[in-house]
Order: sequence, then structure tokens, then C-alpha cells
Amino acid sequence: MEPYVQRKTRSAVRLGKEGQPVRRVLDIELTERCNNNCAHCCINLPADDESAMARELSTEEFTGILREAASLSHLAVRFTGGEPLLRNDFVDLYLTARQLGMDVLLFTNATLITP
Repeated sequence: MEPYVQRKTRSAVRLGKEGQPVRRVLDIELTERCNNNCAHCCINLPADDESAMARELSTEEFTGILREAASLSHLAVRFTGGEPLLRNDFVDLYLTARQLGMDVLLFTNATLITP
């Protein structure tokens, strides 16, 4: 079976000037849970929703996806959700992506960021 990231991005590769690949960004939805309940958002299961937590991929599974993406020249990853900062392993996933040479983008409501 074709690897997940390769399968999802095979048709998404575009070429820019001089035939160079355009920077590729991998979007990863870390969770469907959120600590807010915004009326405009369709991904807003409660932060403590156990059924949503049970559906989430493990740290090891996400690490495998990040490694695969890096091997396919993905230069950035965008962590989204729900609220990605609800994951206890967020820092580990962030550091893994950085160690793999990827830029990290974060789509967050910012309510869990502290100085």
C-alpha cells in the first residue's frame, strides 16, 4: 500500500520557476476537541470528550507521518484542530517536526498560550 503522505500529496505537487517544487505544507488535524465553542466552527467537540480522544492518532503515529512527510520534501507542517494545544504531546510533535527540518505553523485560538 502506498504511504499515507505520498498518496495524499501525489497530485498536489506543483512546479514554480525553473521547474523547482513549490513549498509544500502538510496540514495535520491533531484533534477534534476544543476549549471554546465558537458558533462559526464545525470542529468544536468539548475538550474532555473521551470519544474524540480515543479517535486521535498516537504520538508515534503522528511522528511516523511527520517523518514520511519530511522524506518527501515537505518543508512545513500546519498543526490544526480543534485546538491543537489540548494535546499533551504537542511540544513533542512540534520538536519532532523542527528536528526533521520542517517549519511549523500553528492554527490555534491562542487561549492556552501563556507567557
